[in-house]
Amino acid sequence: MEQLAIRDYREAFKLLKQALELEPESPDAYVNFGLAHLERKEFASSGKAIEQALQRDPENARAWYWYSRVMMIKGEMNEARESSARAVAYSEGEDWKYFDWQAILLFDNGYFEKAAEVSKAALTHISVALKTVEKGIQTEESKKEVASIEQDTEIVRELGGVAREVPVTRIRTEYKDAPENWYELREHLREHKGNVAFRYAMSLANVGNREEMEEVLKTAFMVDRDRMHEGLYRFAYMDYEGAANLLKRSTDLGNSNLSSLFGYLIAQVALNDHAGAGKTVRRLKKRIAREKTYWAADALRYIGEYAPEASAKGLPKTSELDGEEQAMASFYKAQLHLSQERFDLARPWLEKALGSSFDMNFESKAAEAQFALFYEN
Repeated sequence: MEQLAIRDYREAFKLLKQALELEPESPDAYVNFGLAHLERKEFASSGKAIEQALQRDPENARAWYWYSRVMMIKGEMNEARESSARAVAYSEGEDWKYFDWQAILLFDNGYFEKAAEVSKAALTHISVALKTVEKGIQTEESKKEVASIEQDTEIVRELGGVAREVPVTRIRTEYKDAPENWYELREHLREHKGNVAFRYAMSLANVGNREEMEEVLKTAFMVDRDRMHEGLYRFAYMDYEGAANLLKRSTDLGNSNLSSLFGYLIAQVALNDHAGAGKTVRRLKKRIAREKTYWAADALRYIGEYAPEASAKGLPKTSELDGEEQAMASFYKAQLHLSQERFDLARPWLEKALGSSFDMNFESKAAEAQFALFYEN
């Protein structure tokens, strides 16, 4: 609901009550009530509202999914797992989110073999959803629409050579764009497909299936998307020559994300490309000064201590980093040592990165994958 998105809870509950008065036996209305309470962190009320939905429709996959999420927050893990399994069982549309959520709960509780099985199903379903959206976009973009209609005249010659002006209508057409929200949905599904694949890969790692894990990681890092993504994947696998070549050829490297620039710098250090490393350091310094990214300043200063060709003067002073910033800086400190095959020095920085607050991004995926590949039996 729009009111929940803008945190207008009074108006949201008012509308929900009106909906319930119109359809007092509607399971969806009770689920929506539960979500409103969940947004306000009223977990007991949220669970009770969703229970009302399940009393009216015991096979409501959406209700079981959200009930599972509430139970997880309340720490009732057995109930959360059982509810997630029911959401999957009653999901007629084979919604990938229900499979993915069940896989997360299984993985977090050590059921790696079952988590791998469910993650594989989630990956299949989200791939189908993505292909459907991409096909729809392609179909729309193949259509032409009238861009303009103009009235004009042109000279025609009749039999005998007599010339005269005649009115003509000129119609200009151009290919259509798909609706904007279709493109947004495509990006949403692409990102989540990578995350689903990554969870699948980590489940495979935990059951000892390294060969399949490495293949699935290509999907997790979205290597088929563009050169930058493939370059970062090769960087995570310590293929520094491949990473450097791909990142160098990726579009507008100077304005690309900091992950690409740090990956390119460390690849240059590994390849002893001193001139190239110096140029990349200057790019990074400009970005750090402009964006005030203190974790990047901390990481770059550390890299320069071990690799003089990557040293940078005049970096802003950094106070104690925490959370996401600490994780990011620690990850790239580890990458420097991995590039020089100092695995003993890299390990504590990888552990520190994994122990900090980390969103699901390239760095968090690479850190987990590297730890599984290089340090776990």
